[in-house]
Amino acid sequence: IFTSPAFLYHYKGWKFINNKVYVIENKLSSYFTSHKRPKNYKENGRIKIGLLGLLRYERPIKMLVNFIKDNTKTVKLICYGDGPYKDFIIENSDENIIYKGSLKSPEDLEKIYGHIDINFIVYENTLLNVRLALPNKLYESVFWNVPIICSKNTYLSSVVKKWMVGSEVSFDTQKEFNNQLQSLFKKTWIKNK
Repeated sequence: IFTSPAFLYHYKGWKFINNKVYVIENKLSSYFTSHKRPKNYKENGRIKIGLLGLLRYERPIKMLVNFIKDNTKTVKLICYGDGPYKDFIIENSDENIIYKGSLKSPEDLEKIYGHIDINFIVYENTLLNVRLALPNKLYESVFWNVPIICSKNTYLSSVVKKWMVGSEVSFDTQKEFNNQLQSLFKKTWIKNK
């Protein structure tokens, strides 16, 4: 069982593929059918970027924290999660970088997505799984009308662009990363996505 059609493309031609493989994406559970979705983006102060889940990709996390520190008047980071870079987030916490602790899924998701304007799903795209997978956050973000920023050169980025629900970034250099985010993080971009 694959959770992303991209795995089928990768393994095409392998003997086990014939009639033995299913694609079942990580879509939202029926738990959410009774939940209300926000209707529109609400402009109120700085843009709130959400960093949610397992905090394990060092380079994008550190670049995001640097970006936040350079743009304190326009953006802030709201972080929920655990993992290897949790302490890094806590050490850098201030009025613009806020660590809210662990999250409980699915119970906390409605509240969390109601407090962020953009979901930062930028992972190390040097890993094959990252290039091919479709994370739960794709479906959560779409359900709660929260635009996505994701890694360039991934299957996720192709879906995000096709569905017009966000944008991709590369993180080769801090300057390039900052320029890309600054061009995206406009309230009109958020409303359109």
